[in-house]
Amino acid sequence: MRPTLTFVFFALVLMSSCKTESSTESGPGTVNNEYSERFIIERNEGYSKLTVLNPWQGAEEVYYNYYITDKLSELPDGVERSRII
Repeated sequence: MRPTLTFVFFALVLMSSCKTESSTESGPGTVNNEYSERFIIERNEGYSKLTVLNPWQGAEEVYYNYYITDKLSELPDGVERSRII
């Protein structure tokens, strides 16, 4: 019984010490990303645009755009279907 109680205690301590920050912003604009330098997320009405910058080491001026949406009708004109997530 005692080892189980000790395990539960340490599990609770670890879970309570973890800090998660979540963004509750849902309007248009650029999402701040403090941990990565190789992508940008822009929120728009009805979809988000993910731009991957220089996806491999040594790449210069290479970028890929992907669109994240649940409504295809709200995407900008000319978006390739292969770029929709």
